[in-house]
Amino acid sequence: MLFCNALGLNANTLVRHTQVHGSHVTVVTRPGEIVGEADGLCTNRFDVGLMLLGADCPLILVYDPGTPAVGLAHAGWRGTVQHITMNLVETMTGTFGCCAGNMLAGIGPGICKNCYIVGEEVMLIAMLNLRRTAGLFRPAPAENANHPARWYFDLIEANRRELQEAGIPADHIEISGFCTFERIDLFPSYRRDGVQAGRWALLAGLVNEK
Repeated sequence: MLFCNALGLNANTLVRHTQVHGSHVTVVTRPGEIVGEADGLCTNRFDVGLMLLGADCPLILVYDPGTPAVGLAHAGWRGTVQHITMNLVETMTGTFGCCAGNMLAGIGPGICKNCYIVGEEVMLIAMLNLRRTAGLFRPAPAENANHPARWYFDLIEANRRELQEAGIPADHIEISGFCTFERIDLFPSYRRDGVQAGRWALLAGLVNEK
């Protein structure tokens, strides 16, 4: 409630949904809507509040001031390799008539490239699905001699590239730079804290200032 008030949003208008680490983007058409499973939300309405939760996966905000319209994406590795960020931009351009070249984007806190370790199966899926993977992966120390290969994955950069490939200019994209795993003083982290980890939230909405 306090955060909604600070942003000029009505807490009763927040959309209710279930995040599933997928790539589906829902267009929100009315306040307080129950949209089911979705890891991306967007709207052009001034009476709707959007919210996503994260605990290592970066949360991404896209805003077109000209339309206007706003969208959010929850970009874990599964959503990233399924192009959720690009899906969000394309949904906003296709539904609201947004222009990607005018959009502003922010990549929120998430686990950084020096802390996010994945198995080889994740690297192979990313190699098959992402257009540009150079520099996204580097070898990580094995847990023991018999353990499968592991890799550091730069999830933040992967989504920055997706935003650019969707048409958003590089100088319109801002990255928070906070690592949820490292900053125990600021953020919960699933990788650090396990299943008991809390969540941080990204709230957004259009506010008519006239």
